[in-house]
Amino acid sequence: MSEYNLLTQKLLAEGYTVTNHPDNVRVAGGGFSRTDVLENLSGGFEFTPKARWERVYETPCGLQILGKNVFSMHWYGVAWCHENDNPVFHCPYSYPVCSSCKRRPEPFSLYRNNRFCSAHLSLQPYNEENSVERAEKELEDRKEQLRLEFLRTHERSCPHQLKYDEWKECWEMRYNPDTCITLGTCAYCDVLKEDLGKVKGNIYYDIELEGRNYGKDGTIFEGERFHTVHKGYQYFGKPVNLKLAERFLKVNKEPRMLSIRSNTLGRLIGNLTAYQAEKGEIDLHWKFTNFRVVKKDVRDLEQDLADIAAGIRISHVIDEKKLAKQNKQKRLAKNAEAKARRYRKLVLTKELDEFERKKAVKVLGNDEYLRLLAEKNTVKPSVPKDDGAVQMSLFDLLEIVP
Repeated sequence: MSEYNLLTQKLLAEGYTVTNHPDNVRVAGGGFSRTDVLENLSGGFEFTPKARWERVYETPCGLQILGKNVFSMHWYGVAWCHENDNPVFHCPYSYPVCSSCKRRPEPFSLYRNNRFCSAHLSLQPYNEENSVERAEKELEDRKEQLRLEFLRTHERSCPHQLKYDEWKECWEMRYNPDTCITLGTCAYCDVLKEDLGKVKGNIYYDIELEGRNYGKDGTIFEGERFHTVHKGYQYFGKPVNLKLAERFLKVNKEPRMLSIRSNTLGRLIGNLTAYQAEKGEIDLHWKFTNFRVVKKDVRDLEQDLADIAAGIRISHVIDEKKLAKQNKQKRLAKNAEAKARRYRKLVLTKELDEFERKKAVKVLGNDEYLRLLAEKNTVKPSVPKDDGAVQMSLFDLLEIVP
């Protein structure tokens, strides 16, 4: 049997049962015993949500905190929760060594960057002036003052690019054009000190593949190699500000190679194949080349002809997408025609129920369905022709035989 939490131990000692207990508690869910419903993930009884919110706790440093602002967790084999009178909260102070660290529960105080702390039930009424909520509000106000001061004293600063360092208690400028591209709200850049304009474009790049053609193993062409260049991949999923895209490419010399490898390359050759190539299990090499920022990608016919003359197979992404779209349309049309033939046969040969009738009308259309139904009702059943033949019996055969 698992150990009950302190609340359950107290209630059982006072004579309460599963069917008879105070209104502010309930049997927790997640039971894993068929004989004892108190053997569950919470260790027996638990407080109702309303009771948790109404409780008032006190921190080791003397501050009070409302029950709605604490939470439960399991850490180092200990259940830190309301029922054990040790719920956890995030300390609003970010000092590496708190003045009350010696009173903080182990092992929270063992980690320098750990801001977890535990609270216990307070015997005093809630006082907002001496509470964690008040301390958090004061810290937020101070952060806002420091942010405004930073923007005032730094000429090339952007409110969207500021990051707050809680350990140093200061704001830092961490410029990343990707943030501006994602937000897309600024017409004038305070960092670049220029108008961004309304011209949009994208970052285009090519993928060069070279390796052994394993599909020809076992033939006279075994060991043959291939060299392919797939041109015209877009980095961003939609057109973005052209100046921000240029800045992004300048800041990121090799923009998010891991993202390109997992998304674009994974769809092109498969993630498993890429993983095997990285491990050296197969002969395959790739390279991301020709990063460019343009409004619209234009084909370089001279370069394409030069690559083809050098034995390199050229493939443009836009052509691959058009071909895939055409193949999909043909496949959908073929499937629709096969379904229509199937329902035409059903209408002519079977009495359809209500569901099948609605499905047939949806697939064939109301006009064609009525036409097939009329054709079915006008077709007369075939009557076998009377050719004068008479069925002979066994007795007739005996009379014939002498």
